[in-house]
Amino acid sequence: DCLALDGGYTLHLEGIIAASDTLTSSNFCYPIRKRKGIELTEEEIRYNAVFGSFRSKVESYFGD
Repeated sequence: DCLALDGGYTLHLEGIIAASDTLTSSNFCYPIRKRKGIELTEEEIRYNAVFGSFRSKVESYFGD
């Protein structure tokens, strides 16, 4: 299973993974943040576009 996250939730991942016997970073999905002075690769741009679409679907579901 994989949980998609956005925003500040990623700040807690290290602690969650460290406290678990079964979770790894592969169990979480989140947008790739751009670092200052380093452009995103084409793959990272495409990934963020897909993730953004997923996030919109989730927000629409709860909005309805």
